[in-house]
Amino acid sequence: MAVVSNTITGKTRGSVGNVTFTTWKGLNVMKSKPTHVHYPNSLGQMQAKQKLIAVVAFYQSCSPFINLGFSQRAIKKSAYNAFVSKAILSGAISSDGFNAEISLQDLPISDGSLGQTPITSIVKNVNNKTFTFNWNPELTDDGQNNDLANVLIVDEVGLVMASSIGKVNRSAGTITITTSESVEINGHYCGYLFFYQSSSRKVSTSRNAIAV
Repeated sequence: MAVVSNTITGKTRGSVGNVTFTTWKGLNVMKSKPTHVHYPNSLGQMQAKQKLIAVVAFYQSCSPFINLGFSQRAIKKSAYNAFVSKAILSGAISSDGFNAEISLQDLPISDGSLGQTPITSIVKNVNNKTFTFNWNPELTDDGQNNDLANVLIVDEVGLVMASSIGKVNRSAGTITITTSESVEINGHYCGYLFFYQSSSRKVSTSRNAIAV
């Protein structure tokens, strides 16, 4: 890009050959057009597009949960951007160029510096329409007893069935969440757990999804 100052042409706009005249921050500038344009629908580009569509759809279904889960990484970027980047780079999303598939058990739902706490079990009660999460309450790294537990249940296609944000402390070792009456809980699901530390605003990384 070159700055153009000409008393004859003044504020020039339009194109001549492979050069385009326009304004930028009040200046008259000249930009050259690329001589080669890559084919916009190559297989790699189509795969990348489908992956992005899939991860954005997942984010939209549980954005409050992910916004908290990636709040520690939201430095000079949003939690949304941090999640999208981490999700795609994780290898949890595959695509043939026409469709994309998310490996829910490998998808990073949160990312932070607190020690990771695995889920020890998830107990599903079809009659009561509840899921009970259990974890080992012992402290790891710089964890604290009053770290807040955050749990999420999604169905086979990634739609949220139930969630809880900051309702119990790490020391409880368990939490039960209830789905809505309209939700069918027969079938396979994935559960996620991470902790948030209010005093430091740190979160724990969780890739601990369990199919139930």
